[in-house]
Amino acid sequence: MSVPPKQPSLRARAYRRHHGRDEPYDPAEAKKSPVTIVLAVVSVLVLAGAGIFFYTMMANLEAEERARRERPEASRRLLADLKSFRASNRGDDRIDVVRRYVEERKDKLEDTEKFEAERMLVELGEQKKQADFQAKLNRILNEVRRDQDKPELVDSVKRKVQELRAILMDLDDDRAAEVKKEIFVALGKSAIAAAKGAMAKADAYAAEHPNDYLESTVRYEKVDDELSAVDEAARLPETKELKSDLTRRMDAIAEKWNDATRGFEAVPAKNLLDPKEFAPRQGEEKAPWQTSPGAKIGLFGSKLVLEGVAPERPVQKDERAGIAFWSPGPKTAIRHYELRARVKIVKGGFTLVARQSQGYLRHTFGFEAKGAGSGAVTNVTFVPDEGTTYEITERVFGRKVKIEIFSTKEDDAAIAPVEDSTNAREGGVGLQIGRGSMVEFERLEIRILR
Repeated sequence: MSVPPKQPSLRARAYRRHHGRDEPYDPAEAKKSPVTIVLAVVSVLVLAGAGIFFYTMMANLEAEERARRERPEASRRLLADLKSFRASNRGDDRIDVVRRYVEERKDKLEDTEKFEAERMLVELGEQKKQADFQAKLNRILNEVRRDQDKPELVDSVKRKVQELRAILMDLDDDRAAEVKKEIFVALGKSAIAAAKGAMAKADAYAAEHPNDYLESTVRYEKVDDELSAVDEAARLPETKELKSDLTRRMDAIAEKWNDATRGFEAVPAKNLLDPKEFAPRQGEEKAPWQTSPGAKIGLFGSKLVLEGVAPERPVQKDERAGIAFWSPGPKTAIRHYELRARVKIVKGGFTLVARQSQGYLRHTFGFEAKGAGSGAVTNVTFVPDEGTTYEITERVFGRKVKIEIFSTKEDDAAIAPVEDSTNAREGGVGLQIGRGSMVEFERLEIRILR
C-alpha cells in the first residue's frame, strides 16, 4: 500500500501565494536599495557616453584637421567656380544674379581668394553703374528720336539735348561721336518740324487775311529767321526745300504788296540826304550813314558827294573798293524797300548794292562808265556816260530786285528795266565806289515797307 505524498504546511503555501514564485527567498537580496541599482545604471551610461564623446571629439578633431589641410585647395576651387560663373554671366541683365552668387560664397574663401572675390564685386558695381548710365543715355536718345519730328515737342527735345550734352564727357570717343551726331540730327529735324508747324499757321493766317501783307510777311519772316538760326538745320537737305517754300510764299506776298495801292506808294519817303542821317541818333554810337576806309562822303547843301579814295585806315585783305552804306540804325536791317536817286556820274561811276550787310550775300548793279577800271562791280547790260545824270528807281521785295533807269539827256535811248533776284534776306543800302571815282547825288530817298 502506497503512502500519499506529504503536503506542504499551511505557512509554506501562504508564502508561495504572497510572492508568486517558487524561487527560494534570499534575505540579502531583499535588503538591496533601488538607489544602488539606479547608480549602477547611471555609471554604465556615463561610461558609455564618455566613450561616445571621446570618440566624437576625436572624429571632429580629425575632420577639422583634414578640413584645415584641404581649405586652401577648396578656396581655390571655389574662387575658380565664382570666376567661371561670372564669365558665363557677363550680360548687364545678370549683374544682380552674379553679385548674389559671389556674396553668398565669399566667406568660405581664404584671405587671398576673398580679396579676388571682393574685387569681382567692385567690378560688378562699376558694371552696374555703367549699365544704368547707358540705360539712361539710350532712354534719352530714344525719346529724342521719337519726338524730333513733332513741332509741339520742340522745347522737350531741346531739354533732352541739353541732358545729352551734359553727359558727353563721360562717354568714350566712339560713343561720344555717335551721340554728337544724334544731337545734330535731333536739333536740325526739330527745327524743321517747328518751322513746318509755324509755316502752316502762317499759311492759315494769310488765307484768312489776304490783304494783310505786313502781318503775313512778318509771320513768314519769323519762320525763316528761326529756321536760319539753327545751324544744324542748315545742313539737312530738307531745310533747303523748306526755305524755298518760305521764299515762294514771301515773294508772292511781296508781289501783291508791290502792286497794291497800299504798297510803296503809300509809304512816306525818307530823305537820305537829310543832315540828321549823318549824325548819331540819341542813344546810339553810330550815324545811319557809315563808310569803309576807301570811301569818302560829304554833304554840300542838298548834294551828297561820294568819292573813292586811298584808305586812311587799315582795310580788309580782299577789299578793292570803298563802300558808303545806310541803314535805319546800327542794329536795324531792312528787307523790302524802294530807293529813288538822281545821280551824276562825274568820274568812273559806282555800284548800287541792295541789302548791303556783312559778307557777300547781297545784290549788286554796276553804274560804271566805260574804261573806269575802278575794280568795282560792272553791269554788262548798262554802261553810263561820265558827266550824265540818271534817275534810278530800285525796288527790293521778296527775292526780287527791279531797277528802272532814265537818262536826263533828251537824245539818250530808253533803258530797259532790269529784273533780277537775290539771296540776301536783309540789309541796308550800299554805294560801292572804286579809287579815283566820284559821283554826286542830288536826290536819294527811300520808302521802307518792312
